[in-house]
Amino acid sequence: MGRIFVGIGFGAIQTGLFLREAQLSGNFDRYIVAMRRADLVKAVNASGTVTVNIAMPDGIAVETYVDVEARSLALPEDVARLQQDLQAAHEISVAVSSVGDYVSDDEASLHRLIARAIAAKLQGKGPKVLIYSSENHNEAAALLQQAILSALPASQHRDASQVFQTVDTVIGKMSRVIRDQDEIEKAGLAPSTQQGSEAFLVEAFNHILVSQVDAKRTTGRGISQLVEKADLVPFEHAKIHGHNATHAGFAYIGQVLGLKWMAEVAAKAQVHRFFREAFLEESGEALIRLHGGKDPLFTRQGYRAYVDDLLRRMANPWLRDTCERIGRDVSRKLGWDDRLIGTIRLVRAQNVSARRYGFAALAAFEILGQPWDSLIQSWINSGASSAEAAEMADFLKALEPDYLAWRQGLLAELSVTGEAAGFPDNPQHVRKIP
Repeated sequence: MGRIFVGIGFGAIQTGLFLREAQLSGNFDRYIVAMRRADLVKAVNASGTVTVNIAMPDGIAVETYVDVEARSLALPEDVARLQQDLQAAHEISVAVSSVGDYVSDDEASLHRLIARAIAAKLQGKGPKVLIYSSENHNEAAALLQQAILSALPASQHRDASQVFQTVDTVIGKMSRVIRDQDEIEKAGLAPSTQQGSEAFLVEAFNHILVSQVDAKRTTGRGISQLVEKADLVPFEHAKIHGHNATHAGFAYIGQVLGLKWMAEVAAKAQVHRFFREAFLEESGEALIRLHGGKDPLFTRQGYRAYVDDLLRRMANPWLRDTCERIGRDVSRKLGWDDRLIGTIRLVRAQNVSARRYGFAALAAFEILGQPWDSLIQSWINSGASSAEAAEMADFLKALEPDYLAWRQGLLAELSVTGEAAGFPDNPQHVRKIP
């Protein structure tokens, strides 16, 4: 029997990255996806297929993956089958909402399901297994491993650790799950299943980084597209303080300018230039000082190529991403350790100006619409000292007059040029990949 892939969670990353690459590798004989929704399970099993829309530079490509089996985490008979699947699995991708979903009191909790499979593997009833943790948390793999081991007797922990490995991922792949039927129709997207209630949309970029895989604890990687790195921390920093911070900056500036689409914001020459400079001269300079010598990415040339590639991808209109969606959950994204304030802190710690990301934070603060005291208290609640929180607020307040003047200049420019007209809803170029 060949290799078996199991994906826990059913969304754009699970399907448009892990399931896709498992199929394209040619290294697997079975593909199983597990999710809560029984209706989607029924739809996948009826056709044996899952469809994903890929935002290419010149239009939408539609890919359909075949021979897919689905299991519902809400149906006891499916959970029993999934238990057998996990026991036989060589690779598992966990792509759920957050690391908080690893553990629950439910007998079908993710950590219990995997732990029971590991116990069976210890008895020689299944192969060693590699588990990808795909949640947006820099300690996701460690938390998942801890959760799995917590469901096993302590006497088994040492041996269990020799038959499975959880690895972290750095997924700089932009993606969406679209449930609005009008938008699906306007965009000409193919639904993920024949049931037709949602569509998955991902960009073509698939250069995904993972932790170093231990060949002694696994059967190796069947998903060959992924790139292993001995130390993911520098690349996690690049993602949150470069990619995520700049992406959020575009979203918040777009909102205060009254623009809807991320692509139209990124296409504005003045805004594009502003954030390219922030990306290169602020977070880029800080990251090169912090991680220089660890990888070719953290050189002037390497980081410039990274910046220009990401900005090009952010301007892809076929992703159909809105400023509102990217900018949602403002209070979290203004968190002490998150993409805006966390980036400002990292940049300033390397004695680099953080003025432009300060403007992005002020745009987010404007949208948040809360008093400074509330934001300061949230930082203190997240671990900042009172002095640190006050100093950060003072830094941003000092930038406020320059930010408001800059914003007003952009608004005046858009008013004169009429550039705030919007972005077309109906793509004309759609190509299908059999």
